[in-house]
Amino acid sequence: IRKLDNVLCGGFGRGELSVVIAQRHVGKTSLGFNLASTALANGHRVMFASVEFGYDKLLRQFVAFQSGVPSAHFERGTANAEQFGQFVQASIWVGERPFHILAKQPITMHKIARRTRVLTRRDEKLDIVIVDFIQGLAINRDPLNANWGIYQKMEYWTNALVSLAAECNVAMVVMAQAN
Repeated sequence: IRKLDNVLCGGFGRGELSVVIAQRHVGKTSLGFNLASTALANGHRVMFASVEFGYDKLLRQFVAFQSGVPSAHFERGTANAEQFGQFVQASIWVGERPFHILAKQPITMHKIARRTRVLTRRDEKLDIVIVDFIQGLAINRDPLNANWGIYQKMEYWTNALVSLAAECNVAMVVMAQAN
């Protein structure tokens, strides 16, 4: 995304955490899809972690985004032949790219860290991790964490993600919801 790259002085940096903060329903997931799509088109390897969608729904939504056809047409079965063809072509395109999904389980920092480390240590490596969205992450089941407020959780998550980005030398982009 050329305009965003200019604002960021060339794009998201390896080993760095970037946080995108916005209100509900303003397109944080779409922005994440756009970042992933642009990165994949430029030969980068991407992991997308979603706390909102399961694996199948996230993949369908991403392919629909890539096809340019609203996902509702596929979910309702109202896609015409041309739209279906676009969806098939987008499915093939996504399937040929190093796009990894970590989806609704619940997702904890431990799971993000483990998956990022595994993908980073493989021959294919990993370039960018997109987390959608940070407040939806689960806190590990440590009883000390049970009473944490949102500020303590945000501090924990951001510190952990900063460390992970530096350790694995990946660009870490995190969506956050402003309330």
